[in-house]
Amino acid sequence: MNRREFIALFGGGATPGEENYAVAVSDADGLFLLLRVKRSAKGEYFVFMPRPSDSLTDAHVTYDSDGAYRVKTHEKYGAEQFVKQPRQRPDSNFTGSEHMLAQRVGRERGIASRCDPAQYSGVFQISTAELDSDHVMRVSIDLVSEGAIPDLGPGALVLRRERYGTASPFIAVSLYEVLLANG
Repeated sequence: MNRREFIALFGGGATPGEENYAVAVSDADGLFLLLRVKRSAKGEYFVFMPRPSDSLTDAHVTYDSDGAYRVKTHEKYGAEQFVKQPRQRPDSNFTGSEHMLAQRVGRERGIASRCDPAQYSGVFQISTAELDSDHVMRVSIDLVSEGAIPDLGPGALVLRRERYGTASPFIAVSLYEVLLANG
């Protein structure tokens, strides 16, 4: 893995005007990276899903400064992006919220990438104790304007939410349970 690929997967400090955040799971063995969220100096947003065990998977979501939203995974295999849709521009006129990604998270770590908090502007830490539930647990990444709350859908019980960033739209990270109706 070259340096560029390593930094894309695990972070490597921010360049001027850039913000990097991590979503990480802590257990008895340490802190492990689940997602990496980046706001570029150009106002573009990225969510990376590091998968060091599969060098051909480059799973990530982009929200470009022109409002283009894309979900990508296997470009290294030559596959097309999964989703491409226009959304509002992430600039000073941004209002409400725009969903970027929801990722299931469980008691099992699944990813062996250690997370160094010193490499990030902020870290949303999830303890394995918080994941001790019989319900489906997810972490959601959303862009929000000042005072806006992400819509996580019906049956979502938010356990914790934090907001990151120095300018709107901000990055909202939510840990929530999905409560499914019986019957």
